[in-house]
Amino acid sequence: MRCAGDHGFGAWVLLAFQVAQHWGCEVHVRTRSQHGREQAEATGAASIGADDERAPALDAAVTFAPSSDVVVAALRSLAPGGSLAINAMRGT
Repeated sequence: MRCAGDHGFGAWVLLAFQVAQHWGCEVHVRTRSQHGREQAEATGAASIGADDERAPALDAAVTFAPSSDVVVAALRSLAPGGSLAINAMRGT
Protein backbone atom coordinates (compact mmCIF):
# COMPACT_ATOMS: atom_id res chain seq x y z
CA MET A 1 0.00 0.00 0.00
CA ARG A 2 1.16 3.52 -0.70
CA CYS A 3 0.22 6.38 1.60
CA ALA A 4 0.93 10.10 1.51
CA GLY A 5 1.14 12.81 4.12
CA ASP A 6 -0.01 15.08 1.35
CA HIS A 7 0.56 18.83 1.40
CA GLY A 8 1.95 20.19 4.58
CA PHE A 9 4.36 18.52 6.93
CA GLY A 10 3.70 19.86 10.41
CA ALA A 11 3.38 17.99 13.68
CA TRP A 12 0.15 16.13 12.77
CA VAL A 13 1.48 14.93 9.43
CA LEU A 14 4.68 13.79 11.09
CA LEU A 15 2.64 11.60 13.45
CA ALA A 16 0.52 10.20 10.60
CA PHE A 17 3.72 9.62 8.61
CA GLN A 18 5.22 7.57 11.44
CA VAL A 19 2.05 5.47 11.81
CA ALA A 20 1.95 4.82 8.06
CA GLN A 21 5.59 3.74 8.08
CA HIS A 22 4.90 1.44 11.03
CA TRP A 23 2.09 -0.15 8.99
CA GLY A 24 4.58 -0.78 6.18
CA CYS A 25 3.32 1.95 3.86
CA GLU A 26 5.49 3.69 1.31
CA VAL A 27 5.02 7.36 2.20
CA HIS A 28 5.13 10.16 -0.39
CA VAL A 29 5.13 13.77 0.80
CA ARG A 30 4.07 16.93 -1.02
CA THR A 31 4.44 20.28 0.74
CA ARG A 32 5.12 23.90 -0.10
CA SER A 33 7.45 24.22 2.90
CA GLN A 34 11.19 23.72 2.42
CA HIS A 35 11.41 22.86 6.12
CA GLY A 36 8.68 20.23 5.63
CA ARG A 37 10.57 18.69 2.70
CA GLU A 38 13.71 18.54 4.85
CA GLN A 39 11.76 16.83 7.67
CA ALA A 40 10.24 14.35 5.21
CA GLU A 41 13.69 13.51 3.87
CA ALA A 42 15.08 13.06 7.38
CA THR A 43 12.26 10.66 8.30
CA GLY A 44 12.56 8.52 5.18
CA ALA A 45 9.84 9.56 2.74
CA ALA A 46 9.80 7.48 -0.46
CA SER A 47 9.43 10.68 -2.50
CA ILE A 48 9.26 14.37 -1.69
CA GLY A 49 7.99 17.23 -3.80
CA ALA A 50 6.45 20.65 -3.88
CA ASP A 51 2.74 20.94 -3.21
CA ASP A 52 1.95 21.34 -6.91
CA GLU A 53 3.89 18.22 -7.95
CA ARG A 54 1.90 15.03 -8.46
CA ALA A 55 2.81 12.07 -6.28
CA PRO A 56 2.90 8.52 -7.66
CA ALA A 57 -0.57 6.94 -7.86
CA LEU A 58 -1.61 6.59 -4.21
CA ASP A 59 -3.90 4.06 -2.57
CA ALA A 60 -4.57 6.48 0.28
CA ALA A 61 -3.73 10.07 1.12
CA VAL A 62 -4.25 12.47 3.98
CA THR A 63 -4.22 16.25 4.02
CA PHE A 64 -3.98 18.52 7.03
CA ALA A 65 -4.05 21.84 5.16
CA PRO A 66 -7.31 23.83 5.30
CA SER A 67 -7.40 24.69 1.60
CA SER A 68 -9.53 23.46 -1.27
CA ASP A 69 -6.52 23.72 -3.61
CA VAL A 70 -4.69 21.19 -1.47
CA VAL A 71 -7.67 18.82 -1.52
CA VAL A 72 -7.85 18.99 -5.33
CA ALA A 73 -4.10 18.29 -5.62
CA ALA A 74 -4.41 15.34 -3.23
CA LEU A 75 -7.35 13.93 -5.20
CA ARG A 76 -5.27 14.11 -8.39
CA SER A 77 -2.63 11.92 -6.73
CA LEU A 78 -5.03 9.07 -5.94
CA ALA A 79 -5.12 5.82 -7.90
CA PRO A 80 -8.61 4.74 -9.03
CA GLY A 81 -10.51 3.66 -5.92
CA GLY A 82 -8.07 5.47 -3.60
CA SER A 83 -9.17 7.18 -0.39
CA LEU A 84 -8.51 10.71 0.83
CA ALA A 85 -8.77 11.70 4.50
CA ILE A 86 -9.28 15.43 5.02
CA ASN A 87 -8.35 16.66 8.49
CA ALA A 88 -9.24 20.35 8.11
CA MET A 89 -11.20 22.35 5.56
CA ARG A 90 -12.51 25.87 5.20
CA GLY A 91 -14.05 27.79 2.33
CA THR A 92 -11.74 29.70 0.01
